[in-house]
Amino acid sequence: MKIYNKKYFAYGLAFLALGIAVFVTAERPVEIKPIVLALLCAIIGVGFIFRSFSRELTKADKLDELDERNQLIALKSNSKTSQITQLGSGILTVAFIGMGGGSGNKDFITMGVGAAFCFTISLFA
Repeated sequence: MKIYNKKYFAYGLAFLALGIAVFVTAERPVEIKPIVLALLCAIIGVGFIFRSFSRELTKADKLDELDERNQLIALKSNSKTSQITQLGSGILTVAFIGMGGGSGNKDFITMGVGAAFCFTISLFA
């Protein structure tokens, strides 16, 4: 079999490995949640792998990626996501550092520094 879409093949392998890892690392006796999560990850992974082997589906995927409307929607949604992330992490930084300063609890200050780190990364990205 030939792999026509290597990116989807890699995604499929990653999801399949994630599903196996979730099942293997689940606490014994295994509850229903890890089983459902492992099966869901495995099904998504197998779907990506089968999609990467199909020439027709790969052509359709490539055409969808190159469509200008889809690119514009992705550009606008990424821009809005970045704005929301910056606003949220900025608010969390101020809130956690304020709570840490008011209560004297170092854990809140640590969380505020983590949120400030996320804010800085989102500014540069």
